[in-house]
Amino acid sequence: MSRTVAPVGISLAVLSLGWVILPRLDSIGVFPAMLLSAIGYPMEIILGLFLILGMAEGYRRSLWISAAAILILAGFLEIAVSTSELILPIVAKGILPPLLVGGLVSRGWKAGRSLAVALAVSGIIMMPQYLEISQIMNDNSDQMMESFRVDTSTDASKSDATNLSDEVDSLAVTGTTTSADDQTTSGGGAAWLRSLGYNSKMIEEMQDAMAWALFWSLRLLPTMLLMSGWAQLIMAFLLVEWFYRRRDSYFPGLGPFIYWKAPDQLIYFLGVALMMRMTMDGSGQVVADNLLFALSIFYCICGLAFLEHLLRKIKLPILFKILFYFGLFLMQLPGMMMAAVVGLFDSYFDWRKIRAHSLG
Repeated sequence: MSRTVAPVGISLAVLSLGWVILPRLDSIGVFPAMLLSAIGYPMEIILGLFLILGMAEGYRRSLWISAAAILILAGFLEIAVSTSELILPIVAKGILPPLLVGGLVSRGWKAGRSLAVALAVSGIIMMPQYLEISQIMNDNSDQMMESFRVDTSTDASKSDATNLSDEVDSLAVTGTTTSADDQTTSGGGAAWLRSLGYNSKMIEEMQDAMAWALFWSLRLLPTMLLMSGWAQLIMAFLLVEWFYRRRDSYFPGLGPFIYWKAPDQLIYFLGVALMMRMTMDGSGQVVADNLLFALSIFYCICGLAFLEHLLRKIKLPILFKILFYFGLFLMQLPGMMMAAVVGLFDSYFDWRKIRAHSLG
């Protein structure tokens, strides 16, 4: 197995360039392009798995040389096919971070710190592109929201008498009445919402909710895009840890989930993000919001680890445990914030007394 991880990793890295280029070619067809796009995400996880394994098994030199060759190949492909917006993520998310993690872990670094370095490098490389994507979508969001408001407000302002008058005029001209389905189709968004039982006040409330959701989705889009790549790397790393555990071999992994704990030093990043949020405007606030969102996700995961440890300690039956997590899921944002607060306080007070298992 150890002799095959490096060649397989190099082959997958080269093939990953094809996964993003081939769907862009018009001659390949719609269905093959959709298929290649669909398998791209899991294949990048497998790519990370073999690259981390290769570095851990001692093939560091050959893998770094191959990565440099792939970067040169990607540069030529960028000039030839103009797909830099797709090739860059492959290099910054699928190739470089696994090599960094595998190399640092093989040199004695802790798993959490190795992952943190790799994720930070990936984020620094990808953030400018993600901010540009977010800005483009923000520029179009006002027009999208205004179109939605017009579509759901124009007909909502019509009174029932006006609608009745329209139907009478239709009867006078054609001799037939308009069906409910035809009214819904021709009346626009408001007519369709009214057919579902919405009144004018409910439509206005829905417009405000849609505007709020669209605003925060686009504002936090850079972090959500980054977390997609980070999840690939973490899943690949966990698969490597599982592989070594199955072989009864040592690997400095993250350890059992119930012992995951946020490092104490992370509180300083939280303080900086809060200070930026309160004192800065414009793009500074956007950066602060994205940093707070990323930290809240991390603290939430560590909070869930603490809750799982607590549930196991009190030996809660599996049925009640399922009900507990289901209720936490139904709470959505409040449930996530509750878990994040638990993870935050546990990082300082260390209620489980497991500082040695800290992820940092």
